Amino acid sequence: MQLYIVDDAAPIRREIASQLTAVAGVRVVGEASTAAEAVHGIVQARPDVVTLDLHLAAGHGLDVLAAMRLLVPSPTVVVITNHAEPQVKARCIAAGARDVFDKSFEFQDAMQLCQRLANLLDHHQRGLCT
Repeated sequence: MQLYIVDDAAPIRREIASQLTAVAGVRVVGEASTAAEAVHGIVQARPDVVTLDLHLAAGHGLDVLAAMRLLVPSPTVVVITNHAEPQVKARCIAAGARDVFDKSFEFQDAMQLCQRLANLLDHHQRGLCT
């Protein structure tokens, strides 16, 4: 699975990369801290999965989500944010996010979902899914 990480905090990007590259077949193909960097990098890298923070150094994660909808195929986007109130979650899902997790309380849940996505993609690519 090719992974692109979008978060304005370098320590969070490193933690996501560390946890997910421990899964067989996961490769980080790019990182960004701003919306513009993210959109450009994702268009270039064409990842399978994007982890996305909403509040970035410049721009907003919802802008990134809007741009991802234009890609064919569009990557699976998992939002990991400190602002995961119900109305924010609903906006993200409506904008195309696969799921939304609270960075403070559900970080490991987000990592587990990404690991499951990697395993599903690996099985699909190897022809093990029916």
